[in-house]
Amino acid sequence: METLNNILETYLMPNGLEIDLDEGFAKLTERQFGGNPGRAFSELIQNAIDSYPNGTPWEERMGEICTGPNWISIKDYGEGMSTERLKLLITLGGSDKYNDPGKIGQFGMGFMSMFNRKLGTKEIIVKTRCERQTVQLTFRVKEQGKRPEIALCILQEQIQYSTLIRAEFENSLRVSDCLAFARKSLTYYPCKMKINGELFISCWEKPGQKDIKMFAENGCRGLIQNGRDWDNITILCKYERVMKTSLNHFLTGGHNAHYDLEDFYNHRTPYIPEIEMILNTDKLNVTISRDSYYLDWAYYEVRAILIRNLKSYLLREINNGVSAELITANQFIFRNEIESYLANPAGFTNRTSEENRLIEELATLSVYRINGRSGKYSLKALKDMKRSDLPFYFSPVRTNLRWLGGSFKHDYIVIPETCRINGGATHFFESLFSTIFKDTVNLDTIQGNQKKIMELVERDIVSKEALSPRTNIIGIRNLNPQEKNLLKEIDMLLSDPAIMNVIENNLHMNVNSIESVFFDMEESGCRISSGLFDENGKPLNEKIISNFLKPADENENQEQQYSGKAKVLLGLNLKHPFIQYLLSMNDAHRNYYGLTYFAHELALCQKMLVPYSPFYHLVKQKLAQDMRKALIKNLLAQINN
Repeated sequence: METLNNILETYLMPNGLEIDLDEGFAKLTERQFGGNPGRAFSELIQNAIDSYPNGTPWEERMGEICTGPNWISIKDYGEGMSTERLKLLITLGGSDKYNDPGKIGQFGMGFMSMFNRKLGTKEIIVKTRCERQTVQLTFRVKEQGKRPEIALCILQEQIQYSTLIRAEFENSLRVSDCLAFARKSLTYYPCKMKINGELFISCWEKPGQKDIKMFAENGCRGLIQNGRDWDNITILCKYERVMKTSLNHFLTGGHNAHYDLEDFYNHRTPYIPEIEMILNTDKLNVTISRDSYYLDWAYYEVRAILIRNLKSYLLREINNGVSAELITANQFIFRNEIESYLANPAGFTNRTSEENRLIEELATLSVYRINGRSGKYSLKALKDMKRSDLPFYFSPVRTNLRWLGGSFKHDYIVIPETCRINGGATHFFESLFSTIFKDTVNLDTIQGNQKKIMELVERDIVSKEALSPRTNIIGIRNLNPQEKNLLKEIDMLLSDPAIMNVIENNLHMNVNSIESVFFDMEESGCRISSGLFDENGKPLNEKIISNFLKPADENENQEQQYSGKAKVLLGLNLKHPFIQYLLSMNDAHRNYYGLTYFAHELALCQKMLVPYSPFYHLVKQKLAQDMRKALIKNLLAQINN
């Protein structure tokens, strides 16, 4: 044990945590950047730009890139290197730029990435002005993936530039790789850089082009121009490319993205097709590989700046003329702002003038058609035309424009064109129109919206009679023998006093008798399996018979207070699959098999029992059970006799 303690103290304890420099060097130089190793040369471009004192305008920073058969070099005209900076250059991770807002580099590993073994670097020479002397550092690679040998000497020559870095490779193809990445990087830097004597033109040097909008605000600089890529925004930090992504992804930070217009609505961002954006911020916090960024205050600030400028760009596009579909897409995005504007146009002054004008344009542009009328209408015009006591009707699919034969109170029906821009959005027009008009009815879906229908009935916008489908009772003469026999068997079942008593007690129906009939529908598209009719074949409503009769002392018309027993027809749809199945059976007791079905239909056609509610299921189950008991007693009585 004493020997082990001596080993630990001698070899492990003096320096604490040990680092394998060779292994660490190989991993950091090769894994800092993925993909093509030529990207490492862009790190030298950063160093050249960073060589200038803080505050030097970007446009005044200059450099030159030259190439040969198997080498590439870059020189700058900045400050040169101090002795301390030279020391940091040969220190892996050494940097005096950390947290310096005026510098691009931060991590002290960019220069070392030029020793990535995939580059096959043979030698790098650094020649620089250092404290009024010319110093040359030579890095020679003896074995790829290992730390190079370093030699330093003082040169007697005076150089006219600040620093020159020249890299020589084993393979001439690596020169092309480095040059390709140099061009990519320089696309975004607004400095003056020559490549083999020719000045490189960056993306910022396109003045006077009408399709380009440039802006600069609070350390953020950007441009918006025509483009068709899905990944349409390039994010820069101090003009170094961080990533290229879609605007949807940028707006959401990649979190809970819908990749449709919902992303734009959630962040109140205009949608503009066929554009691309370049966005630079000096404050963005990037990861060590500089291919991503943190969602901190700097991100939210630059996102807000971009959104403001996109609004300005959209306003300009609208003034130049855009499609109606693009207008409706942005109405969906800014529906809350439009609603506020329409509620009080004079008081809509809590935004900048351009934002104000954009919302006003979206509210007043005529893009909607009205069924049966010519011309187009704006949201403002539609709101001015709408009566306060009537809903706003719309039908994007136009499948139900003649709902109830048109017998519902309305002034107009809007038929909007479907918006598919950027994937549209779920419930697009429901969200847009309900926000602006509040009281809305989508005629395409109204038939399945029982709650909305009952609301319209209560508001006297739709009459109960209009809700009754047009049906035809099929007379006995028009039935074949099998159909007539089935009705007789069902009537025998329903005429049993015990069964009748069960029906009255469970459904609270004050009826004299129930007789079965077959009916068919006049309307196409209706799916009704049963219904209650009066003796004349008209569908019943609460005015004729009710499950729950009101007290006699209430002031109601006698027509609505039918208190006597009525003869009721139980209508069965002849085309219903189960009815067809019963018709095909030859069993003498087939009506007993249909017992549960009849109980289901009797309960279902009672309007006061909400279909498929817990109360409905309870009534249906108890009715079927009591009907079975009554039938069993009936059968037992027949057997005993």
